[in-house]
Amino acid sequence: MFFARREPGVPATSSLHAHRVCRLDKGFNPVQRLADHPDVVQCRYNRLQETTVMIVIGWQEHIDLPLLGLTNLKAKIDTGARTSALHATNIVEFERDGVPWVRFHTKFNDDANDVDVECPIHDRRHITNTSGVPEQRIIIRTKFRLGAKLWKIDLSLTERTEMKFRMIVGRTALRRHPILVNPSKRNLMQVAANSDHTQRITK
Repeated sequence: MFFARREPGVPATSSLHAHRVCRLDKGFNPVQRLADHPDVVQCRYNRLQETTVMIVIGWQEHIDLPLLGLTNLKAKIDTGARTSALHATNIVEFERDGVPWVRFHTKFNDDANDVDVECPIHDRRHITNTSGVPEQRIIIRTKFRLGAKLWKIDLSLTERTEMKFRMIVGRTALRRHPILVNPSKRNLMQVAANSDHTQRITK
């Protein structure tokens, strides 16, 4: 159940859906009494029903990109970024059977991954970098594993040599999944996996 502020002109007795007639109020603290907010109504988000089990992850997690041969990568979960980004150097475009492909080199200092990758080009997009300057980037689509979950995401290729994290996971990669980000914790999926492993051993 979510709390949202009623849009002007919408009667309090209307049957509402959050995505149509009311918006999430970022400034509203659900711990406060509803009586203090007479213009607040309760509404159910149509995608996530009350029975949905939410997965809580930290602001930093270890992830896998199995189709690229990259595992146990330290990634920042950055909901302020729309598109996920992967560190890439020596980017070369070429064609294979008439299909545009890209070859690039990537390295992660935290786990000594240092590999050359080849994969099809999915798209090209103008993305604003950390300095606020738009730049055109190559987009690839690949499998992404977080904990026990595996799904496809889009990754922009850009050099992140000077960045602390060689990969960031943007909000588009997470939005269709029941995931909550705890900004005060990190590696929660790793902790959960270790806990599950311990339980299995002791049973």
